[in-house]
Amino acid sequence: KNRFLATMSHEMRTPLHGMLGITRMLQRAPANAPPAERERQLVTLERAGEHLLALITDVLDFSRIESGQLRLATAPFDLAALVADVGELTQVSGRDKGLAVAVVGPLDGPCWVHGDAARLRQVLINLTGNAVKFTDQGTVTLSLARRADGLTVLQVSDTGPGIAPDDLGRVVEAFHQGDGGPMRRHGGTGLGLAIARELVRLMHGELDGANLPTGGACFSLRLPLPACAAPVQATPEPAHRLAGRVLLVEDNPVNAMVAEAMLARAGL
Repeated sequence: KNRFLATMSHEMRTPLHGMLGITRMLQRAPANAPPAERERQLVTLERAGEHLLALITDVLDFSRIESGQLRLATAPFDLAALVADVGELTQVSGRDKGLAVAVVGPLDGPCWVHGDAARLRQVLINLTGNAVKFTDQGTVTLSLARRADGLTVLQVSDTGPGIAPDDLGRVVEAFHQGDGGPMRRHGGTGLGLAIARELVRLMHGELDGANLPTGGACFSLRLPLPACAAPVQATPEPAHRLAGRVLLVEDNPVNAMVAEAMLARAGL
């Protein structure tokens, strides 16, 4: 409990301080401030908010897993499209660090399987995000393979420092981070891999990490994702603007302001 509170108080205050600081800068900016500078500050503010939301989501997910309240929502989904999408997101974050990102596997056409696409995506984004975070130069690789026995194998490898021998057996434990010294250079709650492991267990799969002989680390994910037929696509209705009146009941003034703006944009 003490370790959790110490970690979270630091990790949550960092983006909060950034958000408050940028908000004050925007409030005090002169009317003739360059639009590009304002846009840069807004983007930074949005990223800080997304980071804070991700931290809170990790804590809530871990709490639901620990209490046995998290349930999977399975349905047909295109595995190839999901992997390609995660690969594109990884390329964006990798580009900021000058890293190459490779996506390997049968991605030329649809690969329909039955499973929880949202949770699998969450696991892969966690693994690829860690790979980018801990790799300073080189390549991050996301690979997909469908085995003859029906298992799906997904691997995320990198050319980073690898996993310290003392951390190999503990890296997927809650609140543990491979660089978990007093400075916690890479930040984070230390919950990401623990959540990924538990999600994979709920999917009746396995997740493990190992060091590569050539350097770097590789996390392997093995899942039973049965093949299925593509779902019948419903004919989309023509887009139209909404009209009418809406009674909005909200006890939080900020939420009320945001909801009002969104409804107004929709034509209400």
